[in-house]
Amino acid sequence: MRSKANIFFLLGIVYSIASANVFGETLIVAVAEKGKPPLTFPQHASETGIYLDILAAIGSITGDTFVFDYYPPKRIMYTFEAGKADIEMGINPAWRQSSRVPGNYTIPFAKAEDIVLFSIGQKVSVNAADDLTGRAVGTMRGYYYPGYMDAFAKGEIKREEGNDEENLLKRLLKGRYKQVFIRKEIAEYWMKLNPRYQNFEIGDVIGSAEIMIRVHPSKAHVLERFNKAIQQLKQSGQIERIYVQYR
Repeated sequence: MRSKANIFFLLGIVYSIASANVFGETLIVAVAEKGKPPLTFPQHASETGIYLDILAAIGSITGDTFVFDYYPPKRIMYTFEAGKADIEMGINPAWRQSSRVPGNYTIPFAKAEDIVLFSIGQKVSVNAADDLTGRAVGTMRGYYYPGYMDAFAKGEIKREEGNDEENLLKRLLKGRYKQVFIRKEIAEYWMKLNPRYQNFEIGDVIGSAEIMIRVHPSKAHVLERFNKAIQQLKQSGQIERIYVQYR
């Protein structure tokens, strides 16, 4: 005869499995079709990327399943607003102020840091826009850089724009720019991957923002379990380990 302790233990396992099945659901994630390595990669790539790995870790706790739909970057916000996507990864609310569907946000899971990346021998200390006066800076098209927009508008810093980070790095290598503004983990990834980029010099952080999971209002009920999962993953160091493997 089984002891009461064993019976309660088995009932606990059954309850845990049942709970995961009750609360877990399938959620659609909007992803840029060309990817943004190492955050995300193009559809059918062998790599997964930081954001997809974090979602997989969350799903292992919450029981949720994630389906990835790939779109041109300009269509992602529209897709979210139309209710065709439930989730955007790595968003700060300030970046979506113009959206007619603001969305709901989890607690932050990381920080996005923009740095100045220099070609060989060009590194200078950058604490404010004045430190780059008279220089041309490669930037991402359409991106907003707090503290530098006035200098761009006045022509004190010449702003050059690229369509993606790899494009900026290629221009930096060819000498078209002496410095670019770029997301830190993206710079680190490409410098690790491409020997030609390894002599670039990493400069100061010129902007930092907490990033979160943006959730469509129709799925706001997932926030509580997502937040608990994110907190658990941060405390265990799992999120940091995911970032480290792409550096």
